[in-house]
Amino acid sequence: MDKQRIKSLLYSYEVRVVSIISSGVVSRASKHQILKKVRDETLRIKLKPDEQNRMWQFATSFYRHCVAAAGRKTELQDRAEKVYAVLRADTPLLEHQKNELADSVEFRIKHQNLVDMLSGEQNFFYCTAHKNPACGHAAYQDRIYFRKNGHLSPEEEEFAYSKGLLAVEDVVMAPIYLTTRKNCKHRLIPISFNSAKRGDVRGEVYSHDISYEEEQYANYSDRLRMLVNVKKALTSIGAEPSAQMKVDIRRTYSLVRAWKAKMKKAQD
Repeated sequence: MDKQRIKSLLYSYEVRVVSIISSGVVSRASKHQILKKVRDETLRIKLKPDEQNRMWQFATSFYRHCVAAAGRKTELQDRAEKVYAVLRADTPLLEHQKNELADSVEFRIKHQNLVDMLSGEQNFFYCTAHKNPACGHAAYQDRIYFRKNGHLSPEEEEFAYSKGLLAVEDVVMAPIYLTTRKNCKHRLIPISFNSAKRGDVRGEVYSHDISYEEEQYANYSDRLRMLVNVKKALTSIGAEPSAQMKVDIRRTYSLVRAWKAKMKKAQD
């Protein structure tokens, strides 16, 4: 599971939580009812206890902001507009939360994938390459590595040492931390001995990286989905979406279309 998919998963979770809190506060549901629904949502996603707690802290903080802004004696429509104002203000916080959690979940998944890979039967690996690599990783991308702790045949061992291949166990640890350092986009992909000998890994390797255009398109698509979901939640309780919400939805939809066009152009 790559980082962008992790972000989308976490963002979908946050969209549901934000919708529950927004509609609950606007409709004057009790704190117990709202937070019980939020708690049910936190149990639907598999996160470590500290990550669950971080999500819960965001949800309770957003709830407090909404309640403080909405007021007790205002009409439903005014409450809806005030709650949406809180959402607009908290959007950077929400996105920061998404990125922070995505980093922690990504590291855990990458570490487990690495452990599984190094305990498998494959003895040769290819490291992907991308533009503008992190400092210290440029010299280590687009190369073939061997597993020194594997069961290499005499032919494989002779090939690895005659070609001066580096051991994958050495580059994934200090001081290089290839693939394991935070935000590193490189991937180690298992390849066959024949591909390693030929030096042609195109048949077994494909890129897992996404372009800047694809990332922007995904981010704005997530934001559009959140706005539309909140709009539906408010409409379902009889609140008319505010003029600002309508403007934000139109603007975000335009950005989604623009980044989708740029993404397709970059892929051509």
